[in-house]
Formats: sequence, structure tokens, C-alpha cells
Amino acid sequence: MICVLDASVIVALFVPQPATDAAIAFLERAFARHNRSLLAPDCIYYEVTGALRKWERTGSYRSTDEDLLKLYDLPITAISCRELMPAAATISRLYMLSPYDAFYLALAQRQNAPLITADERLINGAKGKGFDARSVMVMGEMGE
Repeated sequence: MICVLDASVIVALFVPQPATDAAIAFLERAFARHNRSLLAPDCIYYEVTGALRKWERTGSYRSTDEDLLKLYDLPITAISCRELMPAAATISRLYMLSPYDAFYLALAQRQNAPLITADERLINGAKGKGFDARSVMVMGEMGE
């Protein structure tokens, strides 16, 4: 099974929040299964970096460099945003979604795969628009 990961799932691995336990459980199972491929647009790297730096500036998180090295080692296949740009631009425009969110949705749509996210706003924004956006909280509980 192919899944597309949103940056919020990775951030939840490193910064304690309500989705952390579910993100850890989902990714541990995904990494243990040889039939599961995890994909993300390559913008995931700068999105995660930006989010971790934001948490670091608040003083509530201090492991940005260490966690970015862990991110580099995660078995996620990064797909070029250049390939996704036309579809992402259309999705963003048609559905009034952020360009960032649209890149993840464009990849999920192209792969006919679910988008796994910890961002409830993204799930709600994609609802009823033909996208398969799933909460990592639900996936973690289901043992998916």
C-alpha cells in the first residue's frame, strides 16, 4: 500500500503534541511492513525544518539539528514538487487550499493513495472534494 505523508506527521514525531503517539505507532508499523511505501513531495523537508525552527524559537523544543538528521534517514520517497506543480496549482486555486497542502493532495491524487496527516484543518479542507485525506490519529488507533 502506498501512503503520502504530510509534514505534520513528521513534526509530531519530534515535537510532543496530541498526534505524537498515533504518528509514532503509524510510522513504526509502516516501516515494519515491506509492502508499504511512504511518499511525500520534496517540500516536506523545508516544511518540517520550518516547523521545528518555529518550535525551537518558542523555547519548548531544542533538538532541531538532531531531528533533521533523523528525518533524512526516514525511508520516505521524496517526489519533486516540480512534477506536481501544475496539479497543485489547480487544486489550490479550485478549492481555496494553501499551495503547501495542495502539493500533498496532488501527490496523493496522482498515486491514488491516501494522504496521512495530523492537520485537521487540511482534512476538513479536503473533505467532499474527492481527496482521501486521513487523520494519523485514526490510522494510529486502527492499526493501519
